[in-house]
Order: sequence, then structure tokens, then C-alpha cells
Amino acid sequence: MPFLLRPMIPLVREMIGKDYELGLVLLRGQLDPDAPQPELHFEGETTLQPQSALVIPFSGGMEAMVRAMEDGFPRLAGHLASLGVAPGGPPFSAYHKVNVKKNRFECDMAIPTRADTAAGPFARKDFSGGRYYRVTLTGGYDFLELAWYAAVAHVRMLKLKLDKHRPMLEVYENDPSGVASPKELRTALLLPLR
Repeated sequence: MPFLLRPMIPLVREMIGKDYELGLVLLRGQLDPDAPQPELHFEGETTLQPQSALVIPFSGGMEAMVRAMEDGFPRLAGHLASLGVAPGGPPFSAYHKVNVKKNRFECDMAIPTRADTAAGPFARKDFSGGRYYRVTLTGGYDFLELAWYAAVAHVRMLKLKLDKHRPMLEVYENDPSGVASPKELRTALLLPLR
């Protein structure tokens, strides 16, 4: 490898590692149809409308984020139910800053609602909408990291430019308690485009 490209070796090693990991998961699914596996659909560009949501902000590591989401989304839904207000759409996470190497995430757990809904103990945030690239994951939440990797790699391959000023969205399209198995979970990954 040329001397000037040597600092890229760790990045290339990580990228090849994720490709390999995704390939092994997909191969396992082909060899054993009962094995959990992700199904990714690269759906293309879409436009989201602006929306208001009640949010719980989070900043921390992956394990703490998972625990916070397990607690936070039911609290948000319970608050809306206590007001007799139906959510304006499925719950989602808005990732403002992600540093995988340092295991640091800054995000909002959010449930869309009307702008005049009482926030109670939660914060309200307006999300601007705009152009996004949509990728849908069908499968368990354990595959979200690989799905995000594949989604970002796909957008880069298409030479689309990400908008760093808007958050990436992870929309949970069905309720885990309403499905027979994690294989039926659907999550939309929305990457903001310039």
C-alpha cells in the first residue's frame, strides 16, 4: 500500500470487517431458514414532511441507550394515552451525533404528536423534514448496527451527499409486543440528504 494511504488501513479493515459480518449473517440465513437474519430493502429517495414530537433526549453509550429506550418509549406513549391523544405516527429515534469508535450517541427518543399537545415532563421538538434516503430493515433490532452500516455504504456508493445538519432517523414501524417473532419487526432507516 502506498505510504500516503497507510493511515486509512484501520478504516479499510473496519469496513471489510462489517461487510464480512453482514455476509456471514446473510449466509447463515440461507443455510438455516430458521436462523434470525436481516432483510434489507433500499427503497430510494423520499420526502418527509415537518413534524412535531415529544422527545426524551439521550447522550451516552450503546448499552445505556438500549435501556433508556426500553424505558423511555413506553413513558412517552403512556403520557399521550393519559391525555387521550393518539400518536401522529410511529415512534422514532433521531440521531444527532454518533461516534461508534467512542461508543457515544446523542439522540432523541420521539413520538410524533400535534404541536398543541401538552408536553408534561417531556420536551417538544420540531423536525424539519426534507429529502431522505430510505432503507427498511425487516428483522430483529440486533441487526440495526449492520443495517446502518449497509445504508450509509449504499448512499456513499450512489454518491449522494448526507446533510450533517439534520438527524438520521430510525422509525419503528411496528410494535415489538404485536409481532410473533423478531423476524417480523420493521424499522425504517432514513438518512438526510442535501
